[in-house]
Amino acid sequence: MKQVAPKLWVGADADFKELDTFGTEWAVVHAAKYPYHREFVGYNGPSAPSGPEYYFAQRGKRIALNLIDAPDPKYVNRVLVDRALAFIDTQLALCSGPDQLLLHCNQGQSRAPTLALLWLAPGLSENFEEAELSFAEVYPGYKPGTGMRAFAKMHWRHYRTRKSVQPSQ
Repeated sequence: MKQVAPKLWVGADADFKELDTFGTEWAVVHAAKYPYHREFVGYNGPSAPSGPEYYFAQRGKRIALNLIDAPDPKYVNRVLVDRALAFIDTQLALCSGPDQLLLHCNQGQSRAPTLALLWLAPGLSENFEEAELSFAEVYPGYKPGTGMRAFAKMHWRHYRTRKSVQPSQ
């Protein structure tokens, strides 16, 4: 688990499972269909049931995304990404004292770091490859899958110009 901005951490399943040892209140983005979205929504098959929680399900200070690390960017839904970034904005704005936010996926290499990169985009280079290099210095575990990386690159201009809430330390 690594801090990438004030109060914003990126990590893996193992980091999420250790949160209770920190003695801090955490908001959490579970950027993984398995097992988090499935557990939140309550389905066992390979496909989420259609309905209002198909892309994401929020329970208090936690949101679970129906997000897989597919090799094709067509499987990354922009509505889902936009909702995840808005959740991060909202939760970071609500963080006080020692409160923090963890953005994690199963291995902490692709989905969660790519979402963090997109959240940080307004403060990074206009050039996607330069922004990636800069982000990788802050989060060396960034190893995006081809679909996540292609999605981020394809929509870089959009995320560079979004209005985000940057927390103060």
